[in-house]
Amino acid sequence: MSSSIDFSLSSSTDSKKVIQFPTSLYDYMEYTFLWIESTWVDDITRKGLDYMGPSIISHDIPKFKEILISWKNLFSLAPEQFDVPIGYDFETSERYKETLDKSKTLYLIESLIVLCDLAIELDDTITVYGL
Repeated sequence: MSSSIDFSLSSSTDSKKVIQFPTSLYDYMEYTFLWIESTWVDDITRKGLDYMGPSIISHDIPKFKEILISWKNLFSLAPEQFDVPIGYDFETSERYKETLDKSKTLYLIESLIVLCDLAIELDDTITVYGL
């Protein structure tokens, strides 16, 4: 996993509290993130999260949490190692895949769920740092 999309409480300046989410996993889940709204760097609220820059989740944190819980439940059924698509070779008609570890994936999703709970408890927002 070479790059990540980072999540943190907006009020936090502690770099140790940043959750680094692998882009391969993020990309696999991304279409469900279009179901939430976030505010992008230009101060415009849009559907989804800004892949290339920062965005802030505020009022849709509970919905984001429910989406994450659904993914956690789905990945709990996965084998210990599973593949997610990361690209496609049009010449050979083959998909590029990355193998992910079930326990690490569940840990990352659970960490984001805890971050959502903390943001709700503290009346904070979640900042998502795109690539």
